[in-house]
Amino acid sequence: MSADNGVYILSSLKPGGGYIYRVCHLSSIDNLDWDDIQSCDIHDESWTGSDDEREKIRIRNARKMWKGCDVILSEKEAFREARAIERLMSWTEYGICMIEVNEVFSSLDKNFSETD
Repeated sequence: MSADNGVYILSSLKPGGGYIYRVCHLSSIDNLDWDDIQSCDIHDESWTGSDDEREKIRIRNARKMWKGCDVILSEKEAFREARAIERLMSWTEYGICMIEVNEVFSSLDKNFSETD
């Protein structure tokens, strides 16, 4: 039986530099790389987009998948949160995984700084 689930840490760019994190238990993580317009995975040989388009698709999908998740300012704290979520799960197929998207998740992210 496949649960196809895990606890995923999204690392995205913070306006002004650095990274911020969001943590969520998710299934079907491969949806992150799905292009609705071309109806295929962005790593599929039939996909015809550029690297820039690939990151735009990934952040668009990430916004749906991690919607409503708290912003976490440090990687260490993100892993702490991921372990807490994983302990609540009876089992995960993929455990804890880091997903990096080199785009800004939200214009509101500029409101987060290391001093918050």
